[in-house]
Amino acid sequence: MFDKLFEIIFFISAFLYLLFSFFLFTYKKGNRLSNKIFAGFCLLNTLYIMSDLVYIFRHSVYKVFPSYLDVILESTFFLFGPFLYLYTRSMTRQNFVLKRIHLLHLIPFFLDFIYRNYRFFIHSNIAAIMMERGYFISYSEVKLRYIMMEVQVIIYIIASLSILYRYRSELKEMFSSIEKIKLSWLYLVLFGFLAAHLFHLSKVALTHLNETWRDILSVSTHLVSMFMAAIVVLKGLTQPELFSGISESPSGRKYKKTALSDEELERYSAILTSYMESGKPYLDPSLTLGDLARALKIPSHYVSQVLSLRLKENFYNFINRYRIEESKRILSDLSIQKKTVLEVLYEAGFNSKATFNMAFKKHTGMTPTEYVRDRRE
Repeated sequence: MFDKLFEIIFFISAFLYLLFSFFLFTYKKGNRLSNKIFAGFCLLNTLYIMSDLVYIFRHSVYKVFPSYLDVILESTFFLFGPFLYLYTRSMTRQNFVLKRIHLLHLIPFFLDFIYRNYRFFIHSNIAAIMMERGYFISYSEVKLRYIMMEVQVIIYIIASLSILYRYRSELKEMFSSIEKIKLSWLYLVLFGFLAAHLFHLSKVALTHLNETWRDILSVSTHLVSMFMAAIVVLKGLTQPELFSGISESPSGRKYKKTALSDEELERYSAILTSYMESGKPYLDPSLTLGDLARALKIPSHYVSQVLSLRLKENFYNFINRYRIEESKRILSDLSIQKKTVLEVLYEAGFNSKATFNMAFKKHTGMTPTEYVRDRRE
């Protein structure tokens, strides 16, 4: 009874993925390799959705599409995880390039494609009957295959989330403002696909559920997938700069050379603190660790060690602490209290109201509005 609903969802999802893949292939700015990888991921989703449409149409009144299309299209599922994983890698590393070793990620796809072709042609006399029933030899075989497919893509999504988590942690070691480069939209997409594939895995694994509940799980899976497609297209068409990658990549290494001595840490710490108070570099919203190191004429890995070992802070929190102190000074100045919160946060070096409010609350225990109210009482 859900076939018509499935058809509508599939057509919408396929159209959205196809539209966005075309956009990425023609988008000339930013990281072209990343765009091509994600365009490939969108095309793979389109192809797999087509396999679902083929199955529905072949089992409906239309009676169209040959059975062999299932063999061609369904194996593409084993490429979802690798493409999503490689895209995440490419977006979190500036100099990422595809290497021969990355071809190893394609092994499950080729093994499945070869196996399905073998089954189809070796058992050609019963292929039509088997394909008409939706499987080759037995239901247990197709169930195991689907579980393997879902487990594989879930593992890749979890690996991608792990890369993204480490990347966002590394950003705070180098950048004072991370709102535009922390890839929040990719976090949302990864969690969305994780939810969709967990729904689908539940449907395959929980064979004891009645048909209605299995259909509900299927609808949930495809609705989440369609929702993810809509988010990706909306973000891409309205904020294409999100797909441009980053201009400076976190190194992922703690220190490049031998750790500083206690005397050196003390000396560089004094230089750093003095410059922060006199030069006020934190007022630059785009300040990076590299910028600060060049201004101090100190190697960036020395500055990183001073922050980590001496001041016990990462670069992001260190700079924002100074910005909060500056904003507190502005808010406490009776002669300029008519300034709006937006004016204050921009003047103090922030470029996001949400980040400013969160940092202010973290450092003072109250919101900017509460702080102003407290000063006036």
